[in-house]
Amino acid sequence: MKRSEWMIAMCVILITLFGVEAYSQVPVVFKEINIDWEKCLQIGDHKSIHSLEQLKKVPMKYNATCEKVEFPKIDFNNKTLITCGQMVRNGEKAIKSTKIEIYRFDGERKIDIYFATFANAEATKRGKVFEHRKWLLVPKFPENYQVTVRYSLNTIGN
Repeated sequence: MKRSEWMIAMCVILITLFGVEAYSQVPVVFKEINIDWEKCLQIGDHKSIHSLEQLKKVPMKYNATCEKVEFPKIDFNNKTLITCGQMVRNGEKAIKSTKIEIYRFDGERKIDIYFATFANAEATKRGKVFEHRKWLLVPKFPENYQVTVRYSLNTIGN
């Protein structure tokens, strides 16, 4: 094989590998749903909810100050609701912002969520632990997809 043929073959292989990787990782556009921060429902780590029946099974939080949460109407035939809950010390005062990225891999049947919270130095001090919760509405995906959430807490200056 001539050198030019070898170079062309290597370029084709590299382009194919990068093309497959770029095609398999699809960023998901999501909408964040704002629900009363009184935290009436308990999330734990995360859940993916595909129906109203599943949503009703999310356990009530102990000693909740309210008995129900008003969800907007969700068309579960077209949407999946993903819940993310992260424990942050002094979170109500410390949390400044959140960055969320969601990727769908149809070949591997999985959803990856990167959930980064940015907080000031209050998050490192002793105090009450706060559940920092997000409700994310995404395009429908099958129930057999594995959902992985990677949480990070980043301390930034005041």
